[in-house]
Amino acid sequence: MMALASSPRSQVAVWTASLAPGLTCKRSSVRVRWRPMPVMAIVTYLVTRGLGWREGSVTSVRETFNVDRIDRMSDIFYGVAVARGLIEYERLAHRIGMQANHMTHLLAEVCRASVAEGGPMWTALCVSAHTERPQHQFHILARELRPEYAELSDEELWQAERQRCYDTARGHLVAAAE
Repeated sequence: MMALASSPRSQVAVWTASLAPGLTCKRSSVRVRWRPMPVMAIVTYLVTRGLGWREGSVTSVRETFNVDRIDRMSDIFYGVAVARGLIEYERLAHRIGMQANHMTHLLAEVCRASVAEGGPMWTALCVSAHTERPQHQFHILARELRPEYAELSDEELWQAERQRCYDTARGHLVAAAE
């Protein structure tokens, strides 16, 4: 399927179909379900108009790709939790097609969405390659979303949330097996 993207300054063709046969990726140290990302062009204020476009049916590509990336991140974190592992920011960024220094907002969205549904803060499993710990923003967000963490040290907070991720993944596996 081909959709036309329009911007005040340009016309860009964007393939919205899956390009699975043509894509390859670096193998992860943890088995993770991998879905190929659609190719996208980045243009300021990019909107799509499908082939059957009519007035009032315009969808923001930015919004569509953010939701897809949040879902992909959640899937990756779930796979990491099943393996009881951790994933580095750079590897996660590579998997979702972003630069590691641009993921802060999406990582926070993954946490907020999961906690709102009663789940763990999946981003507890994402660590820096240098420190092998989450970034400082994780601890701030954890204390904001979970008031019971206010008195815990960063290390205790991280350990508690990491264990919550592992327990949740194990719980889903046990439920699926039954």
